[in-house]
Amino acid sequence: MGFSLVAAAAIIGVSLVLIIEVFSGVLLPAISEVNDSYSDLKDRAVDVVQTDINVTGVTEEVASWWNENWNYRKSMTIDHNEVAGGLSNFPVLVDITDTDLRDDAQPDGDDIAFVNSDHTVQYHHEIELYNSTNGHLVAWVNVTSVSSASDTVFYMYYGHATCGSQENPTGVWDSNYVVVQHLNETGSGTRNDSTTYGNDGSPSGYDGDEATTNGKINGADDFDGVNDLLDCGNDSSLPANAVTVEAWFKLNNLTKDKDSIVNSGHNNMANPGFKLQFRGDVDQEIRWAVGNQRYSIDSSVIADTNWHHVAATAWESSGHLADAIELYLDGALINSSTGEHGVDIDYEPLGLFIGADVNNGNPFNGTLDEVRISNVTRNTSWINTSYNNQNSPSTFLNRGDEAPKSQQQVYLNITVKNVGSTSLKTTDFSLLINGTVYQFTSSASNLYPENQVYLTTITTFDSGSKRVKVITHNNIADYYDHTGP
Repeated sequence: MGFSLVAAAAIIGVSLVLIIEVFSGVLLPAISEVNDSYSDLKDRAVDVVQTDINVTGVTEEVASWWNENWNYRKSMTIDHNEVAGGLSNFPVLVDITDTDLRDDAQPDGDDIAFVNSDHTVQYHHEIELYNSTNGHLVAWVNVTSVSSASDTVFYMYYGHATCGSQENPTGVWDSNYVVVQHLNETGSGTRNDSTTYGNDGSPSGYDGDEATTNGKINGADDFDGVNDLLDCGNDSSLPANAVTVEAWFKLNNLTKDKDSIVNSGHNNMANPGFKLQFRGDVDQEIRWAVGNQRYSIDSSVIADTNWHHVAATAWESSGHLADAIELYLDGALINSSTGEHGVDIDYEPLGLFIGADVNNGNPFNGTLDEVRISNVTRNTSWINTSYNNQNSPSTFLNRGDEAPKSQQQVYLNITVKNVGSTSLKTTDFSLLINGTVYQFTSSASNLYPENQVYLTTITTFDSGSKRVKVITHNNIADYYDHTGP
C-alpha cells in the first residue's frame, strides 16, 4: 500500500494539536476521535497517491487435457522478443534434447503431437529427426498465430503407446511454399520436397559422400564444387510472378570464381530468371540477380566459412517484370531496389537447380541446408523471425516441465484492484509466481482507480500454495500468498 506526504502531515498535525491542547488546559479528544481524524485525512491523501495496487485474491481453474489417450505434455513458449512482427501459419523449429521424451514417448516418435494453448486444436508438424536414445527431436510445427507483442504458448503431447504417426508434413508449409528441402536424406538418392507440390531434387554428380550430419539443422548436403547439383524440375508451381529464396550455406572456399546456391534458367541463357550465388572472384559477396539487375552485400560481411542464412525476394505487378528485389543476410535487409527492371522472373522451361547453374555451371563448393522457394515475397518480419528461430532455437523457444495427465494442472486467476489515483495499463504489469516471471492475459487493458481486473496465466501449474506478485510499470508491487484451492 502506497503512502504520501499528505498522510504524514496528517499525523504530525494531529500530534501538534494534542500538544497544544495539553498546555492550554483543553481536554484531550478521545482516542477514537483521533483515529477518525487520522483516517479521514489519510483517505483524502489517496488522491495524491499516483500508483497503488492490491492483489485481492487468487483462484485456480483446472486446465483441460487435449486427448485422454496421451499421458504427458509440456508447454512450449515462444519469446515474443524474438518475433519481428505478427505472423500466421509460421513454421516453428523445435530442436530439443529431452530425457522425458526419451523415457515416455514411442521409440519412433509417432505419438508426439503439438496442440494450441487452449488444448483444442492439433497443429500440423513434421519430424525431421527423432533419436529415442537421447530424446533429440528436430520438428517443424505450423503455429497458426505468432505474436510479437506477447509470448505465444503451445503444447507438446506424448506418451501414447499404440497410436499411429501424428505427423502431417505437407500441412506445415503454407501453399506459397513450393520447395522445402531439409536435405536430411542419406546416400545419393532423391532429396524430398516437404511441400504439397512434390518438387523433389534429383541428384546429379552425387557419389555418396554428399550427405552430412553436420548441417545447420540436422542433416545437409556437402557440394564438391565440381559436378554436384540437385535438379528440382520445371513444374508449373514454381515461381513466375514473385519469388523468395531462402537457404543456409557454409563455404569451403572464399576465393572460388562463382558458387551457385539456387539458379532458375530462362529461355535466354544470358538473362536468367533469377540466381543466388557467392562471388569469391570479385568481392567475396553474395549476389542476387534477377535478369541483368544484380545487387550484392559487402564482402566484409561474408569473408568467413561460418554458417550464414541468406534470403532474397523479387516481385512484379504484371507481365513478369520485376518491380522490386531485396537481399537479406542473417535476417537483416542488406540491399534492395524498386522500379520496373524489365526482366522476367519466370524460369521456364529449363527448371530450378540447387548447388549449380543450368548444365552444371558454377558448382557450389560448400554445405547447403534448408533450401526453400516460395512463390510470394516473404516480408522482413517473416525472414528475420525465421533466422532467429533457426539460428538459436533454444533462445527462441522455452519448454516447460513434464506434466502427467494424472497430476492436475491449473491456471491461476489473479484479481488486482487499483487503489491509487491514476489509470494503469495491464500490458505494463509483470507477474511473478514464486519469483519467476510468467505471461498472462488480462480481462481489460486499462485498470482505472477503484476498479479491478483479472489476470490469467497462460501456462499451467500444479495445484497448491504459491506466492503471487504483481508489479506495475514504476515498480509498485503487491503480494498474495495463495494456499491452494
